[in-house]
Amino acid sequence: MAKLDIKDAAFHFLRAVSGPTDMYGIYVFDAEDAVPPTFEAIEAHVVARRPVVPGLNIVLREAPLGLDFPSWVPSAGDTADHLSDHDLTGTSWPECQTRISSILEVGLDARVRAWHLHVLRGVRDVPTVDGAATVVVLQVSHAMTDGLGLTRIASALFAPPGTPDDVVGAALPGHAPVRRPRAPILAATASVLATPIRLARYGLHIRSARKRYAASRSQLAPPVRPGPSTRLTVDPTGSRAVHIVPLPASALRGRGVPVTAVALAAVASATEKYLRAHGDDIPDVLNASVPVSLGPDIEWSSANRALSCMVDLHLGESDPTKRARLIAESVVAERRRVTSPELLDIARAEELLPAPVVLAAQRLRQRRKTVRPTTFWTHTNVVSVDRGRTRPMLELCGSRVTFTSGTPMLAENRPLVHGFFGGGDIITVVVLACPDVVPDHEKYVESLIDSIREL
Repeated sequence: MAKLDIKDAAFHFLRAVSGPTDMYGIYVFDAEDAVPPTFEAIEAHVVARRPVVPGLNIVLREAPLGLDFPSWVPSAGDTADHLSDHDLTGTSWPECQTRISSILEVGLDARVRAWHLHVLRGVRDVPTVDGAATVVVLQVSHAMTDGLGLTRIASALFAPPGTPDDVVGAALPGHAPVRRPRAPILAATASVLATPIRLARYGLHIRSARKRYAASRSQLAPPVRPGPSTRLTVDPTGSRAVHIVPLPASALRGRGVPVTAVALAAVASATEKYLRAHGDDIPDVLNASVPVSLGPDIEWSSANRALSCMVDLHLGESDPTKRARLIAESVVAERRRVTSPELLDIARAEELLPAPVVLAAQRLRQRRKTVRPTTFWTHTNVVSVDRGRTRPMLELCGSRVTFTSGTPMLAENRPLVHGFFGGGDIITVVVLACPDVVPDHEKYVESLIDSIREL
């Protein structure tokens, strides 16, 4: 049995109140001159590869009466239950994106299955593909892993034939060996009995960590200021619309600043244009949440090894080049702040909190959520992933991958989010919107692409 860390369990608990929190990887395969693989061939491939791929053989089990955090246990589920065939023969790339949008609206229950593979076959007019493309959407519970872990699972699942099993089956960070639980009620009872001790340790640890962080703040950049609400800080509904636009990597590279800063500057410009087009005031502060991964040398008990940076998009700077440079400086300073040992110790203190206390705090927060906030620390999410300058060597039944992407997660007060996924000579721009809140999301995407070109 491998019990979830509090930071991983949070994604499972959040699912019950905020909707899907899953991770999605999107992979476009081209058969070139060969016949595209059938669904039966793809299913046989997954059945053969699954036993050695980490993360594809576990399922979540709740502790009795919710007295402890859930645990990962071995899954005996049939592989066929994890696969869906979408025959889109003759349909176009926009229609495929519409189907992907509907896939994003249905979340996983990791207690039933922690992953799902959607196969969309026969798609025409896909960028970078001459004939019919096979598009695969790998959906994984966020409680299991983060974006880098999802990439590792996909790399194992779609590794070319002949790849050694020890390479394919590399363990996921933050996962202990999974075994069948023994006497779970006894383990949960022991956890409850230990609650007073854990709370006392938490109190001591958190006070000490906060003092150390307060003493170090003079050496770190201050966090961003909160900004006012806009029409893009409304809670999303369950409806989704995704846009996936592969661009030449040169569209964002070679600008004298990192790709992430160029992406953030383009988002700032597109957001500003969008608000002006609706006759809205431009806020004096606009911030983006940008996930950053912890290095392998940092001790971290969670399988999710990404922290959120809050980055100022510098709307007060009208020159796009200067804005990108200011954003790049903000990213560096904020990354240094959130990964400082003192702030990480504050996060580690939370590992001592018992599950009943965490769940009670979550319920209390939901009951108090009656008044809409007027200021926000972040106004959108921007995920920036670099999967290497060489084209990913991924293969599915003889078809080779041409480009990959993923989708960020819509969250409370964030109905419009962005992703930039680099691999080889392509960077794929992804915009995920809630069409009930952002009905003109197509125009926003056009504006974002124009902003990238203007930079």
